Amino acid sequence: MKVLLVWPCARNIELNSLLPLGLGYLAANLPKKYNVEMCDAVLDRLSIVQIMDKVKHIKPDVIGVSVWNFNLISAREIINSIKKKFPQITMVIGGPAPSGYQVNIFESIDVDYAFVGEAEESFSQFLQYFENDCLVFENKKKIEGLIYKDADGNVVFNAPKWEELEKIKNCDYEFINLNKYLKK
Repeated sequence: MKVLLVWPCARNIELNSLLPLGLGYLAANLPKKYNVEMCDAVLDRLSIVQIMDKVKHIKPDVIGVSVWNFNLISAREIINSIKKKFPQITMVIGGPAPSGYQVNIFESIDVDYAFVGEAEESFSQFLQYFENDCLVFENKKKIEGLIYKDADGNVVFNAPKWEELEKIKNCDYEFINLNKYLKK
């Protein structure tokens, strides 16, 4: 299964000092059986068209986007473009914005799922259910920190589990291309 993690840029802001550490931690903690790739629109200065080309080339099953308040508009534009051109791709968001907005995040971004809090373990669980075509309501309820809509369109919020940091693998600095950030 292919997973694409996206670090969106923000308009008129240089973000070279803000690293996508959350995506690095997420990638480090996903099972190796998943083909996980990074789309760093900040470091690579990617436009939406270039991001769409990358999505077309990679053909991911799931796209995860790191959403902060400063990149919320760009993240929304990226997600809307992907959903319009590739409606079969499941869109997931995480980061400080969904953690802060919680159930209200769906008012800002039209996305399939959102994660609140640390998601290193719960995103893996989500992908396992997704991969096995078992992402049904009963299983969604088991995924801590997941926000989703039920069959009636009602937003469901599973309380997050604040993970024990010593159990989480360290950030995959190679995945986020730390050396390239340090050269900027």
